[in-house]
Amino acid sequence: MRRKGERATQEEARRIVEESEYGFLATAGNGGLPYGVPVSHVLHGQAVYFHCAVEGRKLDNIRENSAVCLTCVSRAEPLPEQYDVRYACAVVEGRAALVEDEAEVLEALLLIGRHYTQHDEAALDAYIRTRLHRTFVCRIDIETITGKIHGGAPSGGSGSTACHQS
Repeated sequence: MRRKGERATQEEARRIVEESEYGFLATAGNGGLPYGVPVSHVLHGQAVYFHCAVEGRKLDNIRENSAVCLTCVSRAEPLPEQYDVRYACAVVEGRAALVEDEAEVLEALLLIGRHYTQHDEAALDAYIRTRLHRTFVCRIDIETITGKIHGGAPSGGSGSTACHQS
């Protein structure tokens, strides 16, 4: 990172991943061609889980090359008068695995569901179980997680905020 003073601590980088509403997953397959797609994710320990359909380019790429990168932006605040943006972002690099253990799949989907909804556990569990046959779960085993905070905390907020790695 060019600007060392903007480097987030590990705790800050993890918080950015936790607070972001979605992340952009980058994969490579088909002879190394890059592919990026937004995913709904949740950070849990040293892994990030996301769910997806049971087929598609993202899964094909992961099967061919498990190395992935997930970029998350927690918040962004444009500063038009300064021609700038105050932001925080985090980049997770690791290896993706297709989760096949049913207990881990259910746990991951419950974690994702709790992150995105306010439903009670019974309703969430019932919803998940009716869709298991058409849902895959992937786990990114985190190798590195880095973050960047540019411009300090946003006005009216406690954290920071958007990402380009310099």
